Amino acid sequence: MEYRDTLLEALGIDVVRADVEGAVATMPVDHRTIQPFGYLHGGATAALLETVASLGALQHVDPETQSVFGVELCIRHVRSTRAGVVTGTATPAEIATNRQVWDVECRGATGEVLSTGTCTVRVVDRRGVGDARSADRGTGGTLTSDVAE
Repeated sequence: MEYRDTLLEALGIDVVRADVEGAVATMPVDHRTIQPFGYLHGGATAALLETVASLGALQHVDPETQSVFGVELCIRHVRSTRAGVVTGTATPAEIATNRQVWDVECRGATGEVLSTGTCTVRVVDRRGVGDARSADRGTGGTLTSDVAE
């Protein structure tokens, strides 16, 4: 999978592993990922955690016919850091046909928990890939707003 010219590249996110049992990625705490006060930005952490959940979710679908989209991210920041590399992990909590729920966690360089939560991912069919309607929406498929199955 190509990560060039994406948010992953902009934040320095490095994918370590993505398989059916989960996903792991790292992100540096540097000028790209800190808030003006010098601490790791919660939004950067959120991007890391949604990334690992989405990469894990992708392992449970056929990427030729389906896409995955994060539709809900609920995280609690319990601690922060000013330096080093943080690690985001995602493990499946529930895998269904059209929806997946992932437990997500961010740990600091010494292993301390910084943030925990869940990410709900919607699985959608890639109908209309390449047609004008899907290109206008920018999703490459059909995404409906109803999350509950």
